[in-house]
Amino acid sequence: MHRRLNHRATSSSKSTSGASATHNGSASLSQQTEEKKKRRVTESGERLPENERPTITPVGLHWTVTPFKGSRQPATVMGALVREMYPDVVDTENSPRPVLRWEDFKKTTTHGVPDDQRVLAEFWYLMCDAYLCICAVAFKCDERHRAEADKVLELNFKKRVTQTLAEEKKTAFQKLYKDGNVPEEELDEEGNRWPTEAALISAKPEHFTNNEGWRLLCAHWSTSAHRRMSILGKRNRLAGGPDAVYHRNGSRSLVATRQHLTHKTGVDPGETGAWLHTHKLEKGTDNSDQLCSENATEKWAQYANAMEKKHGPNWRAEHPDFDAAVLYEEVGRTPHGRLAIGDEAISTTEKEHIKTRARRAHTHVSAREMRLQREVDSLRKKNKKYLGLEHVVRALAAKGGHDFDALLHENAPDLVTSESDVGFSSKHERGGLDGIEQTDTNGGTYDGENDDYNDDGEGYEGNYDDEGNYYDGGYYYADHNDEYYAPSDKENLWD
Repeated sequence: MHRRLNHRATSSSKSTSGASATHNGSASLSQQTEEKKKRRVTESGERLPENERPTITPVGLHWTVTPFKGSRQPATVMGALVREMYPDVVDTENSPRPVLRWEDFKKTTTHGVPDDQRVLAEFWYLMCDAYLCICAVAFKCDERHRAEADKVLELNFKKRVTQTLAEEKKTAFQKLYKDGNVPEEELDEEGNRWPTEAALISAKPEHFTNNEGWRLLCAHWSTSAHRRMSILGKRNRLAGGPDAVYHRNGSRSLVATRQHLTHKTGVDPGETGAWLHTHKLEKGTDNSDQLCSENATEKWAQYANAMEKKHGPNWRAEHPDFDAAVLYEEVGRTPHGRLAIGDEAISTTEKEHIKTRARRAHTHVSAREMRLQREVDSLRKKNKKYLGLEHVVRALAAKGGHDFDALLHENAPDLVTSESDVGFSSKHERGGLDGIEQTDTNGGTYDGENDDYNDDGEGYEGNYDDEGNYYDGGYYYADHNDEYYAPSDKENLWD
């Protein structure tokens, strides 16, 4: 039951294959080159004894690993576990469907054990079972941090499943179009060319899911809804131009980058130093200290200015980690559910606390007060129109030699004019319209139909559904893989 992590062939296998080639004398140079290019599938690794397992501690949306040098990274193990324990299909009342998200792992079982629990057990829980045979696993965690670590693990597995499927789809496409080959294609309604479902099925990977599971995935990827979402995702990725660079940290998280730099240089750069390292241009290029994008430069300047006002000019040395409150209040809050910079360094719990404090800091406005204010604003605007009309009629009456006030008292004695002590003062006019959604200074909204006032504190109205999912143009956006999902396929959103 022991397994090893082999990114590439081990030295013993290389020497064996080399000896065989020398003995036979038939291996061509091209074949040897092709073998060198091949990478072994990353496995979940060896089950280590308790005293040899690295300790992970939750930090923000990731973990620190102790010891750092020589230890497996949690993200690597998670990706391998998703591939190794992928449930293949989800049985429904009508017919099987593909496994598309982490929630689907919870709906399938192997030997009576839910597949999500099998994955978690393999990651770090002690779980002895006749079928699982799990006695020791990859990581351990201090019990004081276990609850938060569980939250982080759940969040990361939600991302990991959809990322894994996106990687498998990309690999299949590359395989079909390798070396200039063109598989059997078909056109969508917009004239875009796609490999047919049969072509995708022919590109099944060797070490991922079974034939039925792969067939269901290919059918899902060949639907018009999924293809439209792929096009939208591609447009988003190219929105900054073909040469746009958003960061250069690769697959290493901000927390892992901080550990890496600390181990490499002997100096802890803090979260801000690690972030700057991953957003500066490559060394050796012009302006290597320049950040990689205008957006990153702008957001960092906002944060730096706010921190200098709060903590003084020496804030980098005194506060090397991100200040979540400053990020939220001064650098754009969380318009897409994420902080503008350093989001992965801040835990979900801390973000919720900051939002709560920000809401409580604002003056509370009841729904009834909001409705009455809307009615007053509407009346003021209507009165402004009537005043304008009155001036026009007065001018016409004067031009025809008539007394406007006499005519008014004669025909409508109950009406008042602009000269009356009754009415609305023009200096208080605010121009509110009945039936139009109003926004207060806190970014909250009131719909005018009931007493529900939405004080979300975000100021991004009309872009989120009732569950907090961001959507654009009728499609829901998933930030982890830059894809859009149709409303009927909203379950694919990891959050």
